[in-house]
Amino acid sequence: MTPQTAEPTENPVAGPLPAAGTMGCMALYALRSGVLPRMPRLMDFTAKVHGALCALSDTGKGSAVAFSGRSPSGAPLRRHEHAYLFCDAAGHDDAITHLYIWAGEDFDAQALFALTKLNKVWGHGGPDVYLRLEGIGQAEVLAPAALLGPAREWTAYTPFISSRHAKTYRDGRAKHDPANGLLIGSAPHELARLLALDKRFAGAAIRAVQDDHPFCYGTSRHAPGAFRTARTDRGGTKGESHGWAFTIRFPQPVAGPIALGYGAHFGLGMFRAVEPKEVNGATSSSSNHIPRRS
Repeated sequence: MTPQTAEPTENPVAGPLPAAGTMGCMALYALRSGVLPRMPRLMDFTAKVHGALCALSDTGKGSAVAFSGRSPSGAPLRRHEHAYLFCDAAGHDDAITHLYIWAGEDFDAQALFALTKLNKVWGHGGPDVYLRLEGIGQAEVLAPAALLGPAREWTAYTPFISSRHAKTYRDGRAKHDPANGLLIGSAPHELARLLALDKRFAGAAIRAVQDDHPFCYGTSRHAPGAFRTARTDRGGTKGESHGWAFTIRFPQPVAGPIALGYGAHFGLGMFRAVEPKEVNGATSSSSNHIPRRS
C-alpha cells in the first residue's frame, strides 16, 4: 500500500486506468422512466445513482471502495481506482437511455451486491428512474467501441470542467506557461497538464471545438453552458463553472475510457473515440451517440 502523506502529490494517472492486460470491468444498465433524465442534467442523475450504490453496498462498515473513493482506512484514493459513471443518449434526442459503470479492476463482492440490487433511483420532484441491469463483466464485451477505442482522435461527449482557476500576476497580467504558451489554470492548460501526467497520453495535441453547440445527441444540440456542472453533494474541487469541448489527437491509437477534469467520475469530461479501431470484431458507427456493440 502506498503510504499517505500530509503533502499533496501529483497524480501519475490522469484518468481511468484499467488493470494490466484488461480494459476494465463494467456494469451496463438500460433506463426506463415516464420522463428520462437529460444529458445536460446528467450530474443530477449520476449523483443519485452514486448515492444509491453507496447505500446499497454499506454493510455497516462503510460503502464499497469502488463507490466511496476511499480506502478502508478512510483515506481518499489517489489513482482514480473508484468507479466512473458514464451516461449515453442512444435515442433520437438527449434523453439518457443507458448507464455504464466502469472500474479499472474487477468489482469486489460488496460492489457486485450493490450493482445487482440497483434498480431504481428516486425522482425527487420528478418521475422515478428504473434501471435494468443488462450485464456485468469485461468492459471490452459490454462497452461501446466509442467508449473504449482504441483511436488516435477523441472528441468531447460531455463538457470538460477545469479544477483550477486562471492565474494572473499581481498587476493583473495573465500568466502563461512558457512550455506551451497557454494561460496557466485555464481549461486548455488544465487539460494539457492532466494529459502530460500520464505516459499513456504522451504527445497529445488538443484543440478547442469551434462550435457554439458542440454537444450533439440525436436531434438535440447543446452549448457547454446548458449543462449543470455542480455536484448535488457539493463534492470535488472545481475551478471554472464554464464547460469546454475539446478534441484530443494522439500520435498512436490510445485505449479508453477517457474522462478528465472536475466531475469525471460523475459523467463530465467524457471523450468518445472518433473512428475507433475494430475491437473483438465490432466497429463503431458514425452517429452522435456512443454506438453500442451488436
